[in-house]
Amino acid sequence: MAGKVMHMVTRKGRYHARLVIPKHLREILGKTELRTPLGGDYRQALKLLPGAVAQLQHQIALAERKAGAGQPQAIPARYPLAPDQLAHSLYTQRLAFDDELRNDPRWPGVGINDLLVQRLRFAIAGKANDVELGDLVGAQIERFRAAGNTSAERGSTEWREIARALCHAELEALARAAERDEGDFSGTPASPIIRDAQPPEDAPKPVSMKKLWNDYVTNVPVLPILLSCERRSMRWQGSMWQRQIPPTSPRSASKRCRTPAGQGRNQSPTCSLAWRLGQ
Repeated sequence: MAGKVMHMVTRKGRYHARLVIPKHLREILGKTELRTPLGGDYRQALKLLPGAVAQLQHQIALAERKAGAGQPQAIPARYPLAPDQLAHSLYTQRLAFDDELRNDPRWPGVGINDLLVQRLRFAIAGKANDVELGDLVGAQIERFRAAGNTSAERGSTEWREIARALCHAELEALARAAERDEGDFSGTPASPIIRDAQPPEDAPKPVSMKKLWNDYVTNVPVLPILLSCERRSMRWQGSMWQRQIPPTSPRSASKRCRTPAGQGRNQSPTCSLAWRLGQ
């Protein structure tokens, strides 16, 4: 069974893109999270998800700028994505936009610019300068920057790598559009940077203290007599802990864990593991 998709939640059979707002921006946006409906079809929701998440990230980025009082600062990307992930996001956004355009009656008058295809291939080959790359995908890079996905400075090696990756996405999207014009909607990207892109990793889930304690008891080697005393002491005393000096040897530990007079063999001793917990 597939795992949960990052930034996508289900509510009453409908899918939504969801992004948690950082605490210091919640007062500005007036809420704790942002959501965008994606519909009830799972496959269609997956297609719309990257574009919806980008829009939500853009809203958070605008709020962050407002919180910074408009002062320009070199802030690292809040939601950094690798160049191939940026390219895959742009590719899926272009295909989703293509679907919308085909429902418009003016769509038959729109064709593919052969000159644009040639310029994109020229840029992918590394033959375009920064100005030409900026003309082709500069606006897309800035949108990803506003969404917090990149902090690459224009003209840097990282910026050029991202620009070339986005040119791959634009060219692949144009290829799918040409195939769809012929009635073929089964095309898949041929470029490895799009085809092999890995989805962003989700944050690790929090671990409960109870699970940490159980793992500790199971995996950490301790003296059997101490382990037995600790478990029985926890059941017998409940939430009441006693401060005791830790024993210096197994013999002294066994002496401290004697059963008081009047208690049976199976009843809990008075020893405590408060010293083990640093209390």
